[in-house]
Order: sequence, then structure tokens, then C-alpha cells
Amino acid sequence: MEKITMDEVQIKLEQIAASLQIVLEGMCEDFTAVRKSSGENAKFLSLSACRRTNTVYAPALDLICDALAALETSVNEAVKQ
Repeated sequence: MEKITMDEVQIKLEQIAASLQIVLEGMCEDFTAVRKSSGENAKFLSLSACRRTNTVYAPALDLICDALAALETSVNEAVKQ
């Protein structure tokens, strides 16, 4: 395995942080829209937000966790060398 540099670690962490920010903003926007709506519109937006959470946000968080785990492995390997 190729040795990872601190610059590469920083870049990967910044990419992960940006991904987390995008997911957080999307979830907040969805659920804020639900909170501010009423009646049938609220039901529709709630269902839509739940579906998006299951199909977009949760998988994105899984990928972010995978990226963190891969980064941890790279850093641990670099420390061992």
C-alpha cells in the first residue's frame, strides 16, 4: 500500500466534512419544510422527506463512514511503516 501524506489526509477529511455538510443541509431543509407545512401538504412532504432519508441520506452517511474507515486504515498503515 502506498504511504499516505498528511496533505492527502487533510484533503480527504475536508471532502468528508463537505459531504457531511451537504447531507446535513439537505436533511434540515427537508424536515424544516415538513415542520412549516400543514394539512395534506405536510403529509406529502413528510413522506417525501422520509423516502429521501432512506434512499439518499442514509446511504450517503454509510458511504461517508466507509470513507472514514478507509482513511483510518491508510493512516494506520502509514504509521506502521
